Amino acid sequence: MRPPTRIPTVRQRLRTFTLVALAFLGGLGVLSFWALDRMVSASEKILATQSILRRHLEADMAHDAAHAATLSAVVAGEEISRLPDSASKTAAIEAYRPKIHRTFAEETETLRAGLDAIDAADLNAMFEGLRFVKSSPLLWSTMLVDFFATLLASA
Repeated sequence: MRPPTRIPTVRQRLRTFTLVALAFLGGLGVLSFWALDRMVSASEKILATQSILRRHLEADMAHDAAHAATLSAVVAGEEISRLPDSASKTAAIEAYRPKIHRTFAEETETLRAGLDAIDAADLNAMFEGLRFVKSSPLLWSTMLVDFFATLLASA
């Protein structure tokens, strides 16, 4: 003979359901907190990497500007050499000299500031950020799709 089965009451069912739901929500909260902590850490690494890249690009632009200033000085020298008399050549040289010196000084300062910032940067953060992106298939696949979308949009 079978013992009679006990049927839970509505109150017991609700209590059980509430406890299961609270346990699920608590686990979800812990998981969300962990994910948020990882995202904050990753965003700090990405920010450091972007800062290094920005400084690198600024230094590269300053290098290009210094190159352009050099070319400008050469062109100015060619133009001055075509002047007929030495008095006008001397006047032209004195007119161009402050502009060329100022341009070189500005671009050299920008270049030095960019290189100093790169030297002072924590490159380990950049490498950790790259490792994080490499280990996350969702991130690198999104970056790949973005790359091709940009490539096709510019064509």
